[in-house]
Amino acid sequence: MSHYYDENPEVKSNQKKIRYHFDKVHLEFTTDTGVFSKDRVDYGSDLLIKTFLKEHPPGPSKYIADVGCGYGPIGLTIAKVSPHHQLY
Repeated sequence: MSHYYDENPEVKSNQKKIRYHFDKVHLEFTTDTGVFSKDRVDYGSDLLIKTFLKEHPPGPSKYIADVGCGYGPIGLTIAKVSPHHQLY
């Protein structure tokens, strides 16, 4: 199966903008063919975002590593909602 990150991808680009809302934060992401959950932030990512932010409210800083998978809804939402955490 070909992916968007292959040297010579066989998948045709078809970018799409999606919106994600968490509390008062509104984000827009650009996704493309071959990216997991291109049409919306998936249930698991949404649950992870909500659980992390519930368990780690503003307070002592956390170090968070975003390993660069997908289009970034988890890391970017956490960074926007809780800028005191350090995202790498």
